[in-house]
Amino acid sequence: MKKVILSALALLIVVAAFAQKPKPEPKPKPEPKAKPEPKPKPVKVKKGDEPIQYSKPFAEPEGWTKLLQMQSGITLMFEVTERDGMKLSVYNEKHVSTGAKPIAFKTVIKKMQYVD
Repeated sequence: MKKVILSALALLIVVAAFAQKPKPEPKPKPEPKAKPEPKPKPVKVKKGDEPIQYSKPFAEPEGWTKLLQMQSGITLMFEVTERDGMKLSVYNEKHVSTGAKPIAFKTVIKKMQYVD
């Protein structure tokens, strides 16, 4: 009797496992059509607006560079490089360089050594 019950139980488990319907494969979604980019609107210039002022071209700085524009109109440029250290440049309201000062510092990387 034990064999019959175990055989029936095993048969029931096998039938239940194969009785499940396989899930149909999902249909691939169609790719959305690319929307054309809107044309930029022309900028209207009002009377009294000042034209854009450009500075003279200068060599592109290397390393880490940040610009800071003050309310008084002067611009400070901080340039940090591993080779030269830090350099501070000052520009006046007319975007003309009024001075530059290098600030030397020793990098931590040069002091670090790899130890086995």
